[in-house]
Amino acid sequence: MSTTTVGEYPLDLQGWLGLTEPDPNHFQRPSPTRQPSAKPSDGFFTSSWDEEQSTTPWVVLHQSHACRKDEPRRLWTLTPDPSATLYIIDTPSDYRQLVDWFPHRWNEPSLSREYVEANWHEMANGKPVPFHGIHVTKAAIDTADAEPSMGHPRFGRWDVESTLWLEWSFLDWQVQETE
Repeated sequence: MSTTTVGEYPLDLQGWLGLTEPDPNHFQRPSPTRQPSAKPSDGFFTSSWDEEQSTTPWVVLHQSHACRKDEPRRLWTLTPDPSATLYIIDTPSDYRQLVDWFPHRWNEPSLSREYVEANWHEMANGKPVPFHGIHVTKAAIDTADAEPSMGHPRFGRWDVESTLWLEWSFLDWQVQETE
């Protein structure tokens, strides 16, 4: 499997918005699902920290859609462990390769064909994998938006650059002051 390390990939400080302090002992991994999905509905996601704006692309997206505005979430910055290894999705074909390695198939009698997407739960809770997280680049998201919507697996549902962590891989974290 082709992977790249955090040191080789410019993954610097990460941002995370949570109800509680990040905790390696209560790390959320993707849950099992009946139907496959191009992006897990849960797990521990971070997005790159923008020092100048004091935010992340994920936070900006949720603020623009007024999501979770009434929840008492706090913004945290996390320093990734430089020895952590990431699988990089930079193109839809990178996603399709991941699906080949970890397929989640779904045969529904009412459907004309089998659907397959990545098995996020298996990656995080099943057999050992050679990476600690999956990083999705802005380039992959932009390319996927331009692809036809037919066919499976279909990379999609990732709105902004982000990383899904399969294992806790941070050296430290600190809360950010909000205005």
